[in-house]
Amino acid sequence: MLEEAIQRDGRINVEIMALINDTVGTMVAAAYQNNGQCDIGVIIGTGTNASYMENTKNIHYGLQNATEKYNYNQMIIDTEWGGFGDRGEADYIFTEYDKIVDKRSDHPGVNSLDKLIAGMCMGELVRLVLEKLTRGKVLFEGLGSETLFTIGSFPTKYISEILHDDCGSYVHTRQIMGELGIDDYTFSDMLLFREVCVVVSRRAANLAAASIACVLNRVKKPHMIVGIDGSTYKYHPFFEHWVYEKIRELIEPGLDFKIVQTGDGSGRGAALITAIIWRLKKRRQAEEQKHLDRRLSIEQYEKEREEKEKQTEEVKQMENNPTEVIAAAIGQSVAEDPVDVAAHEIEEPEESVVELDDGPGKLVDEHRIKPPTEPETPRKKLNGSPEKDHDHQHLKNEVPTEIPYLNGGQDDDTSTSSLSEELDGSAREIE
Repeated sequence: MLEEAIQRDGRINVEIMALINDTVGTMVAAAYQNNGQCDIGVIIGTGTNASYMENTKNIHYGLQNATEKYNYNQMIIDTEWGGFGDRGEADYIFTEYDKIVDKRSDHPGVNSLDKLIAGMCMGELVRLVLEKLTRGKVLFEGLGSETLFTIGSFPTKYISEILHDDCGSYVHTRQIMGELGIDDYTFSDMLLFREVCVVVSRRAANLAAASIACVLNRVKKPHMIVGIDGSTYKYHPFFEHWVYEKIRELIEPGLDFKIVQTGDGSGRGAALITAIIWRLKKRRQAEEQKHLDRRLSIEQYEKEREEKEKQTEEVKQMENNPTEVIAAAIGQSVAEDPVDVAAHEIEEPEESVVELDDGPGKLVDEHRIKPPTEPETPRKKLNGSPEKDHDHQHLKNEVPTEIPYLNGGQDDDTSTSSLSEELDGSAREIE
């Protein structure tokens, strides 16, 4: 769908290699930093989520409905634990402030654990507590400000800045109180103001640690790696420490873990996954091309072998029966006598009757008719006898020079050879 939308837009040419969850990217980035090992990837920022490596044998529903076979021993599971409590499992954890935040949110009743842990709602929770303490005259002697009582006026970054203050000076705390419009406050007000930030953020860290500990207890490896990324975890001065201590408290005995904080883990992980997929794609294409070349080589070899065998067979047939091979090549049937083949190709000429000097009725071929008489030339004396020379020349003009076939008539049995002998004898008598 994303690729189709990009193509319809037409302004950029992008090939989508992978779509991944940020927790998966965090896992990959942490594994890259830790010799290829990471068991859990966690995001604690504006929202919260986690993914972990599960044994394939424990996955039933997803693989039963899969369209392709999965051939690996493990698979990354995206827990989407931000939705924990949506069916009432976390109702006992929700305070009155949590319920107000949930009611005012864009999606009431969903992403319950997100609203308890993540930075999206942490600042608003602190503001609600400060508002109630102020209206109850516990804080600032009941003299708050319009800004403090405005929804969303206390971002989560204020918590990190207040807790970064050195004890005694509270520079950031004084500055933030001034931004909230509170000018009249005591040192005790500043301490209480700070303590509210500590309590709300530590509860979030404890809930995050409890969630991580549950997953670690499921994975149950002697040594496990947890990769964590996110703005709340990164910028809160005590969050990492609180999470580590609470996990150590909740994890089963005999199990050990290590937390790896990844800088922009989701982005780096996405880049690594893209590089891996690209490399695998190129390798697969090379293998497919190699297989195709091998198949084409085999087909070419088989084709050449068949042609060679065919040529060899034709040579053998030529040696054994050349007549049949030649006849088959020109598309003709073969008679038993090779002479008959040539005879069939000679068309019998049509017959016509011509008159010769030695008698009518002789039949000759239509195209073998007596050639035209040569022009007369001065007569030469032959042996001093003009008459004999005249008779001889007259005989030569009357007799056809070539009559290969004589057919039909009264002298059907007279052959060409007998006619030649008769003519030769007549010529001698004349001489």
